[in-house]
Amino acid sequence: MYMEINPSLARQGIRNGVLAAAYIVVMALLLSHAPQFDQKHEWLIAAMMLTLFVVSALITGSLVLWSPLKMLSEGERKEAGMLLCVTAGTLFVILVLLLLAVFLF
Repeated sequence: MYMEINPSLARQGIRNGVLAAAYIVVMALLLSHAPQFDQKHEWLIAAMMLTLFVVSALITGSLVLWSPLKMLSEGERKEAGMLLCVTAGTLFVILVLLLLAVFLF
């Protein structure tokens, strides 16, 4: 069972994956360069981190799931599944590249 990938759908999936990965990298860079806080603000730091976690889940979830869910609601089941697979595949390739960068450099 072979399904040809629509080039427009592939571009959209790759774009969504790259945007989600870019957001993750930017957040990681910001957090790695964050100033050290003193102990008296520990509860505030925890609240900020939990809020960042929720906002990040919203942003990355929107990038990865919004278009496939919209397509699914419009009855485009195969296209929605393909878009989700291309996006997930793009994120997986980026993950492998990041892992290679960690171990090789």
